[in-house]
Amino acid sequence: RSLAHGRSRPWAAMLTGMWRGLGPASALARPRLAAMLPASSVLASRLLSAGSQRTVKLPSNLESILNDFRASKTLSKTSKFTPELMKVRVQRVLLLCSDYDSYTFEEDGLLGELMHMEYAQHNLRKPPVIERVTSADRAMEMLETSKYDLLVSLLRTQGETLKLESFVEAAKQRDPKIPILLLALNPSELLGLDSRVDESLRFNVDKRLTWELGGGKGKDVLAESWLWPFLWQGNLSLFTAMFKAVEDRLNAADDVKHGAQTIIIVEDNVKFYSQYLPMVYNELIKQSAALEDENMTQTERLNRMQSRPKVLLCTNYEEATDIFERFQDSCMAIISDVAFARKGEWDPEAGLDFVAKVKKLKPTVDVVMQSSEELMRDRATALGCAFLHKHSPSLTLELRDFFRRTLLFGPIRFYNERGTQVAEANNITSLMRVYANLPDEVIDKVARTQQLSKWFRARAEPLLATHFAGSRYPDDFLDFKRQGFSSEREMLRHWVITSMFSLRNRLTGAVSDAQMSDDMTPIVRVGKGSLGGKGRGFRLLHNLMDTFEMRFALANMEIKVPQCLILATDVFDRFVESNELLSPVMRTNSDAQIESLFEVAQLPQDAMDALRIYAERVHDPVAVRSSSLFEDAFQQPFAGVYQSYMLHNASPTVQERVATLASAVKRVYASVFSIEARRYAEASRLTVANEKMAAIIQQIAGKEHSPGYFAPSCAGVANAIDFYPRPNTTTDDGCASMSLGFGSSVVDGRSSINWSLGDPSFTVGRPSDFMVLQLPD
Repeated sequence: RSLAHGRSRPWAAMLTGMWRGLGPASALARPRLAAMLPASSVLASRLLSAGSQRTVKLPSNLESILNDFRASKTLSKTSKFTPELMKVRVQRVLLLCSDYDSYTFEEDGLLGELMHMEYAQHNLRKPPVIERVTSADRAMEMLETSKYDLLVSLLRTQGETLKLESFVEAAKQRDPKIPILLLALNPSELLGLDSRVDESLRFNVDKRLTWELGGGKGKDVLAESWLWPFLWQGNLSLFTAMFKAVEDRLNAADDVKHGAQTIIIVEDNVKFYSQYLPMVYNELIKQSAALEDENMTQTERLNRMQSRPKVLLCTNYEEATDIFERFQDSCMAIISDVAFARKGEWDPEAGLDFVAKVKKLKPTVDVVMQSSEELMRDRATALGCAFLHKHSPSLTLELRDFFRRTLLFGPIRFYNERGTQVAEANNITSLMRVYANLPDEVIDKVARTQQLSKWFRARAEPLLATHFAGSRYPDDFLDFKRQGFSSEREMLRHWVITSMFSLRNRLTGAVSDAQMSDDMTPIVRVGKGSLGGKGRGFRLLHNLMDTFEMRFALANMEIKVPQCLILATDVFDRFVESNELLSPVMRTNSDAQIESLFEVAQLPQDAMDALRIYAERVHDPVAVRSSSLFEDAFQQPFAGVYQSYMLHNASPTVQERVATLASAVKRVYASVFSIEARRYAEASRLTVANEKMAAIIQQIAGKEHSPGYFAPSCAGVANAIDFYPRPNTTTDDGCASMSLGFGSSVVDGRSSINWSLGDPSFTVGRPSDFMVLQLPD
């Protein structure tokens, strides 16, 4: 028998058999279909928290999942908490410089406009507003009346030399904690005006906590104030690096609590760190931009960009030691000079001693040492560090190579024992596919290194990075036989893919751009507004699956919630409004006329684009289902009032499949205004005109049992409460009903198998019709 539209019940959560693809599809069928897919978030929670009286012995993994769920008490564990990162931002900058000096770095445009271009090019958030003054007196007036996040001063203004001590002390009187960055246009200016910089342009100040605390006064004002010199070298990115360096220093302490990593740079040469910081930030920004290739929600994408590693610049031994001790747990890399000041005096081996101390405390941290002396390469190698020559013509490329090969920024590459690359992955989705097919020798090699951990840490996923770093292969996988695997390696492969799958689904959530989805995205959302009752249920079930790692909880079995495309209620509103359907359908008393009006109307373009992408990717039978606001209402649910449709999805062309999908969506929309729906609404004291409808397009569980006939092997419903318990079971045990095929007999009241979940060995009834979906020849 062919199947088509039918009713779904909000109290029924369906347990269906899994299925494999059949090939190209699409034809709209219209027979009766029983509920067979997840429907209610209320039931989902009650199923997982069923009473302790249950006598059935579940596999240990499922028992563990149930215990974890009970311990969580509520569904709050499944809610996605997004910590507030980068709380302190440089949003307003006071720039003190002359008109002529301003032109030096503005070239033929205003600095504010150039900064907007710089931020837009690197996909950064809104750049700070820069307000320029030309005299120190005017700067003090502005600090008196307005709040600024940062003061940037050229060391000369309108032809007059800046008196640094008095200027800094005056600024501190107005704002004790404001960071002050000094920007020199040439080395001679820097040497003449800042006594803390020596003839080699080395900057020797033991800042440590004084920057965050606001600094000192009087004769200590230069030593303890946040006063940071930079040297202009013709690169506008220096401004971006200065702003980000200040933000990182202020946000690091809070952000590392939420998993952010740190990169410590130890360099005392003003000219060199003014050149080096823009290079480092450029690599970090590129890594953030690489997340554009990953499918995730906008919230997760923003969180990843804010979670980028924080760069902490230090200029002497004491400061570097203090910063490392404060942030060693989050430190992913150190870039250190070989020589810098220690105890106020320049020490040619301070960097070597600092790195030796670091390696003793944290052997796994990646370190690159740099020096203008090639002889130091062997000393760095002996400490297990990479080495960069400061005056190398390929310094930028060598630094980029350190970020990509050592810190694993960018794609992850896999090599065999002979050093030949065998695979590469750019994002989590491609990594899952690649890892599933890696040769055994490569799996063993990767398991004994920190490759996966480092790659996820570079992508701002510290929890998964720690998860992988904490495993020991093969010791942690010796019980593979009891878990149902053929070897330690296969158990490891299963564990890694399962972990990545949970992360992948958590990141994607409900992707709002169909163009950014792929064939593994759990939910693609089109439009704004609500997802409706079933749509919310899908979100909850996907979240439960990932939170409690249920998908591969049982060996050799996959527990799956169907992927789906959801047209949110906003699409329905725009469809009705743009086609001016409300008035004519409310005057019509014929369901056939209502369907005709909706059939000729045009869906919004974003919905049609999403349907086309879906049709291009999915070639298996699908269901188009209603998901309204009223449908799962607690007191007066509209269960079974609206239509759902089964599609063969077997037409030979994409155009035909898209047309069939669109037709089914419009018929679901039309059912909102059906005569039955209006009468039910009136009886419930509701108004159909206020109803909002979302539409769900999802793949159907099942397989082709014989040529041309598609169905799951069996389907049914489970209830958390059994209203008719047996003598040896309880109400809280719950109950289940099951039938063959699509299981329509379960909800149609015909014969099916029924049992208590407390005693599944005692069954009542027998299965009736084997309901199937007939495929076209």
